[in-house]
Amino acid sequence: MKITILGTGHGTAINCYNTCYTLENNNEYFLVDAGGGNGILKQLSNVNIEIEKIKAMFISHTHTDHIMGAVWIIRLVGRKYLVEDYNIPFYIYGNNEVIKAIKQMCEAVLPSKFNELIGNQIKLNEVDTNSEVEIIGKKVLFFDINARKVKQTGFSMFLNKEDKFTFIGDEVCNENTEKYVKDSKWLFADAYMAGEEAETYNTIKRHAHSAVKF
Repeated sequence: MKITILGTGHGTAINCYNTCYTLENNNEYFLVDAGGGNGILKQLSNVNIEIEKIKAMFISHTHTDHIMGAVWIIRLVGRKYLVEDYNIPFYIYGNNEVIKAIKQMCEAVLPSKFNELIGNQIKLNEVDTNSEVEIIGKKVLFFDINARKVKQTGFSMFLNKEDKFTFIGDEVCNENTEKYVKDSKWLFADAYMAGEEAETYNTIKRHAHSAVKF
C-alpha cells in the first residue's frame, strides 16, 4: 500500500492545496477527498497519477475545501467516457449529505452530457456507519465520526489480516471513533501544533483542527 499526499492546507490556504490524498494498491488508486477546486488536477499531474488509474473517490464531508474538487474529477472522468473508448465504472462514496451536494453541484455547473453519466458509468454510493465495500482490492468499513459542524464520515481500510489504515477526518479521536482507531497501523486524523506555535496560533481555542509544522 502506498500513500500519496496531494494537499495539507485548510480552507483558505493559498500556498498549498487543500487536504486530500490517495491510497494505491497494484497501480490502482483510491482518492480520499478532492480539495477545493481544479488544483486537484495539477496535484495529480505532479505525482504522475493518471485519472484512469483512480478507481474510486471518497468525500468525507461537504466543506468546500474537501468537496469542490470532486466536480473536476467527475468532469475529467466523464470526458474519458464521452470521447475515449473507456467503460470501467467510476465509484464515488460519501454520506447522504455529500452525495446530495455532488449531484446538485454537477447539475448546476456541468453540461447535461456529463450529468447523464451519473448513475450509469459514474456511480454515486451513499455510505454510513457499518457500510462495507471493496475498494482497490481491500475491504473498507465506513463510519460516522459524529463531527461537530457537518455530517462527516471516516473509514478503515484493511490492508491484510493484521494491519489497517484508519481515517477519522477533521476531528481528533474521541469516544465515537476510538474503537475504529484501535490497533490501526496507520491513522490519518487531526493534528495539533505544539510548543511555541500552539501558543502563537492558539489552535485549540480557534479551530477544530490544524496542521503540524515539522
